[in-house]
Amino acid sequence: MTTKRSRCSSNVAVEYFWRFTANGQHIERTVEFLQKCLDKPGRVQNEYLEELNAAAFEDHLELAAKGRLQPGTHVKEVRRHPEVDLYEIRWDGIAVQGQDIVSGLYKDPEEVLVRLYYVETGEAWVVGLHGHEKAILESDEETNQAQDVEIDKAAELARVNAEARWGVPELIQRG
Repeated sequence: MTTKRSRCSSNVAVEYFWRFTANGQHIERTVEFLQKCLDKPGRVQNEYLEELNAAAFEDHLELAAKGRLQPGTHVKEVRRHPEVDLYEIRWDGIAVQGQDIVSGLYKDPEEVLVRLYYVETGEAWVVGLHGHEKAILESDEETNQAQDVEIDKAAELARVNAEARWGVPELIQRG
């Protein structure tokens, strides 16, 4: 089975939109959403790491808008829902810092994986739908099942909101 190439890796610029966002704040709102995905119990805010992570998220999204993501490394087709033209943008090595609940001591930063799912429609734009920190569990099967739950959320957002153009005013105006 061949993998379709995303518009975000076609070396042709595309417009990137984040669902239910207006006023040209699409990349900023996506970065905010992804940052919130990293907020977990036992983690502390670290302004330095947050700035690094925000820059990494923004960099991939800007590359996506320029059509310059690397297939397989930065972007991958999601085949779980073939009726939806769904892709994931991948970030590896996003740093987070934990804190020991008992002692209160900070732990060494650890690296996590973050995924963002977006839909393509055949037009020169894509819409970001859902993102999450990819959980690495005991087995590959458990890890894949957890990710499938997140993919299902993105596919549902794609289907349910397609008629309303994912709540993006710029797309609604285009009809």
